[in-house]
Amino acid sequence: MSDENPLVIMKLKNGEEIVGCVLEENDEMIILQDALKINYMYQDTTVPGIYLTKYFIYLDSWDAEFNMNEVSQIFREFKPQFVSFHRTYAIGLKKRMSAVFDDEKSDVSEREDIAQAFIDGVIEPSGNTYH
Repeated sequence: MSDENPLVIMKLKNGEEIVGCVLEENDEMIILQDALKINYMYQDTTVPGIYLTKYFIYLDSWDAEFNMNEVSQIFREFKPQFVSFHRTYAIGLKKRMSAVFDDEKSDVSEREDIAQAFIDGVIEPSGNTYH
């Protein structure tokens, strides 16, 4: 992840919120590096926590291209703590996902079970949430 590429959060027309660093942008499309989907969780607090998941977990690339006609809003200015959170979270998530999908010692069914657990929310981030 480059410090030179600005961080954005995009609200898509389907309601999803995606955070990532802009690699390329024009009137027709935007490409995000380390594109992560924002998920909200509510516990015993009125302020939601968030956890991030890879935008499309089955691709090798962490970059994602979006047509501008899919985007309803783009936010570009954040507290430094959130920029640092994204960077740290993306690095940790890449390591965890790599361990799941790249470990040749694991059989395919085990990797599918772990991936499904991520999707179902059974496996939660270990303390890496932002409030």
